[in-house]
Amino acid sequence: MHINELKSYTPKNIFAIKNRPILYKSNFNVGEHLPPLQANESEIVRLSLGSTTGDIISIRLKRSNDDLIISVVDEYDMQISGFKDKYNSTPNQGEILDIIINSAIEKEGQSLIINIIKSNQLDSIEKIFEFIKIDSAAFPNINELLEDYLKDLDY
Repeated sequence: MHINELKSYTPKNIFAIKNRPILYKSNFNVGEHLPPLQANESEIVRLSLGSTTGDIISIRLKRSNDDLIISVVDEYDMQISGFKDKYNSTPNQGEILDIIINSAIEKEGQSLIINIIKSNQLDSIEKIFEFIKIDSAAFPNINELLEDYLKDLDY
């Protein structure tokens, strides 16, 4: 499938699609310190990092009146912003990719994903995807789209 077709994919009935509540790494649960989901909120993408503490970043979608609100949270209550957070309809895979790319820790300002790559000295696509696992039942091609983006940045 062509990249533009992958970007335009929009899941139907997104609130009925469920990610696994906890991913497992080594011999311990990870993600247990994420803030609980709020009413009318679903986790739509989970980034699991190969760090020693098994850090998790959760992208969530919440229904609020006529809008859909996106939030990006982690286990450390960092203020993550820099992405479009309000939609009139379900975002497509390209818009979810933009959220992953543009999310930044407010005090640092750099793209969160690029910061993770640089701070962990991940210098190839293989190393990046060994360290960063993206799980999304709603957006099945998000890894492929991120890989295409990173290849354009010469990783």
